[in-house]
Amino acid sequence: MFDANRFPEVKLNHRAERCTFEAILEDYKIADPALKRLALIVRGADVRGQEQIAPESPGLRAIAHGFALICAQDKERLVHQFPVYDALYEYIRQEA
Repeated sequence: MFDANRFPEVKLNHRAERCTFEAILEDYKIADPALKRLALIVRGADVRGQEQIAPESPGLRAIAHGFALICAQDKERLVHQFPVYDALYEYIRQEA
């Protein structure tokens, strides 16, 4: 969908073991601790071999795959998934 690893000219992308979400936080100098924690969860859900970086990652991966099965178009998938990420962010923010 949004990852374009095979195109080196794409700036916001996976970087080494880190995911695109982490690249966005880095490039835009976003220091919100809750977003940094969410980025680790997203990395574990997104990057093969890093599933155990956060305990929530396998669940988020399962949810993302479920949305892929019920929503054919990326835009539709995003509309349905954003509330999940918003809720997870709020949970993390309240836990901090």
